[in-house]
Amino acid sequence: MAVSPRPDPALFELGDRPASEFVIVALRQIEKAIDAGISSQMVVMSAARMAGDGVLGMALGEYIIHAWDLATATGRTYTLSDATVDPAHDFLRTMVAPEYRGPDSGFFDAEVDVNANAPALDRLLGFAGRDPSWMP
Repeated sequence: MAVSPRPDPALFELGDRPASEFVIVALRQIEKAIDAGISSQMVVMSAARMAGDGVLGMALGEYIIHAWDLATATGRTYTLSDATVDPAHDFLRTMVAPEYRGPDSGFFDAEVDVNANAPALDRLLGFAGRDPSWMP
């Protein structure tokens, strides 16, 4: 089982550095984990044992959803191919239990209805409790 120390949030102070530096560091860490075979190992994530491929699916969903949050809140366009989004959506559909939804659970809000023929990104966002048509 892969084990590494939990990151210290104090190390992620931006200061004068652009946020993109932290995204690049995270990307390199994910690439390193993939190269080390993390997808076929058990890992500890937030004190819970998970399959490595599950952690990768969760990370992909987090990056896609929060990148949309940031892009939309700052007026930027954010689009991804269905092939990029579908694996994250498939994973999250298997993991997000009803008790993880709602304002008190802290993970996902109630699902937002989105047309079944909408782009994959819109369907993922709706699943995650976001309205894909929201604008600041």
